Amino acid sequence: MTELSSSMRAALDGAIHELRAAAPRWAAISVARRLEYAQEVLRRVPEVAAPWNEAASDRRGTPPDAARAGETMIAGPGILAQCLRILIGSLRELRDRDAIQISPDRVRMRHDGQVVVELLPDGVSDRLIWNGMRGEVWLDPAVRRDGWKEEFGGIYRAGHEAPPAVALVLGAGNVDSIPALDALHKLFAEGQVVLVKLNPVNEYVQPAFEFIFGELIEDGFARLTAGGPEVGAYLTFHDGIDTFHVTGSTDTHDRIVFGAGEEGERRRRAGDPILRKPITSELGNVSPVIVLPGEWSTAELQYQAENLATQMAQNAGYNCNATKVVVTSAGWPQRDELLARLKRVLERQAPRRHWYPGSPERWERFTHGRRELEVLGERGDGVQPPALLPGISPDDDEALIFRREPFCLVAAEVPLPQSDPVEFLFAAVDFCNRRLFGDLNAGIVVDPRTAKRLGHNLEDAVAALHYGAVAVNVWAAAAYGLGMVPWGAAPGNTLDDVVSGIGWVHNGRLVNRPQKSVVYGPFRATPKPVWFITHRNALVATRRLVDYEADPGPIQLMRLASAALRA
Repeated sequence: MTELSSSMRAALDGAIHELRAAAPRWAAISVARRLEYAQEVLRRVPEVAAPWNEAASDRRGTPPDAARAGETMIAGPGILAQCLRILIGSLRELRDRDAIQISPDRVRMRHDGQVVVELLPDGVSDRLIWNGMRGEVWLDPAVRRDGWKEEFGGIYRAGHEAPPAVALVLGAGNVDSIPALDALHKLFAEGQVVLVKLNPVNEYVQPAFEFIFGELIEDGFARLTAGGPEVGAYLTFHDGIDTFHVTGSTDTHDRIVFGAGEEGERRRRAGDPILRKPITSELGNVSPVIVLPGEWSTAELQYQAENLATQMAQNAGYNCNATKVVVTSAGWPQRDELLARLKRVLERQAPRRHWYPGSPERWERFTHGRRELEVLGERGDGVQPPALLPGISPDDDEALIFRREPFCLVAAEVPLPQSDPVEFLFAAVDFCNRRLFGDLNAGIVVDPRTAKRLGHNLEDAVAALHYGAVAVNVWAAAAYGLGMVPWGAAPGNTLDDVVSGIGWVHNGRLVNRPQKSVVYGPFRATPKPVWFITHRNALVATRRLVDYEADPGPIQLMRLASAALRA
């Protein structure tokens, strides 16, 4: 590992010294003033959205005027603006009413007594923008119906105030909004000042972030730096850092917490970390989607093919919530047609580049020797075509994709023998829980006619899926980006068996004890969502989404709707 220069050490020490001096001021600052800071951050996002997106497109080898540039716009400025709007709404309620405002008629109990709170949509504009989507938070089963109000408000509730602390955020490089959202969570949900260390892969966002967080930086509450592993290691073990959040892979987490090599593995097995600070994390996942057999129209088959292709190929598959395993019923008469349409959508996409380090080697590792392999496009220098592994047996012990996240354009299809929808659904849930690595997010695709026949079994299956987020008929990335529902792995993970992470982020409604976030979408939305890789006007629509989130109003909403309709 490269040694840090004395000037770099001095700069980092100085930043931490300034943050430590500011931490008590931030801990004592009023809700009203925090609201003003958050509003200023959001006000600045549209001003840098275009150059930020151009830098992101350039990093990925995507022309900034291409339709695909809409992917980077929504993954960066779009999601950041959306989550900020939700956070600002919560802070405004706390300032004006001293409580998060949720109507009791949006609270229900499952048949087992678990409390469920609907958070999306929240008003007419949400119904229009998110087009039939719903978002729920399922509270910890220990929460009773008469106590749900106590679970909203976080550190802003009496008795839950946060002590002064300096947090380190190690920002992942795959999605631009991650470091910013993690920093906002530390500042506003946990009440800690924050130092963000950007990954070398996403250092290009530093100028945009320095502008967006400018007021917080000027007042000493936030700092940004960049650099390789030597910078991260120095900061991680710095005496001035109190808490720590990492986004990345499970292997990266374990190297940081327990050390590398055989000694690190020995420490992990013994539960003996070298990093003894409070740590939260959001890590990898082999994300599954369970496709329920039904009778679909041609339009429905095409829509769901585009839905699944988007989940696989958006951002070249470099998403922790990218679909990696599609679970189908082997006897479903429409299985072959859905797969054929999925392959055509993927084949017709312009080539994606191997822009994330190590992906060519991972692509080879996950596809080598697989007789089922179908490469959907031409390979070339720096280009990764989508690779599909159809028809893999659920009992295939050699399927590496069951055990490790590929983090590139590789996905598998696993047919199960059950044909009855109820039997298939619970067999698929068991397969995902038992055979696939991770507990971050999972999806279900089910047409409304089959859903009606399933009755309570559908929600029981959602409950049985051991994941922090479950999405029905919509990409689980919606739970990541909406800001309404918390985002994180299933509760119960430990440092020595961290799986997909510990803790929650993007918690704009300040939920104290979430157990699971559940997002529902229409089986066939019209118009198609702006994040679809087949949306022809994605860049314009997502840029207008940024403008709307920063300045909600009827004119901005109409401009957004007109762009989104040109799908």
